[in-house]
Amino acid sequence: MMTDEQWQAVVGSAPVQAAILRRATTIAARARSLNDAEGGKAQITLERATRADGRPVVNVVSDNAAEEYGTSGTRRRRVLRRAASGG
Repeated sequence: MMTDEQWQAVVGSAPVQAAILRRATTIAARARSLNDAEGGKAQITLERATRADGRPVVNVVSDNAAEEYGTSGTRRRRVLRRAASGG
């Protein structure tokens, strides 16, 4: 079993950080492609963060909640969800 210090060293290492960023970049590219193909206006960006337990993450974020979730006047596109699930 790993100690907290060992775990922090692993998740903070350059190869793990690079893998997290690669995966987020792939998802963001897929989300942008879906968004553009459907005429969406959302801007898809990446935000680096650290969770409370110390785990680094890169979130793929849309600046247009109306397109992601839908409203009475905007069709729901769900590009982030579809991109993350490979769709």
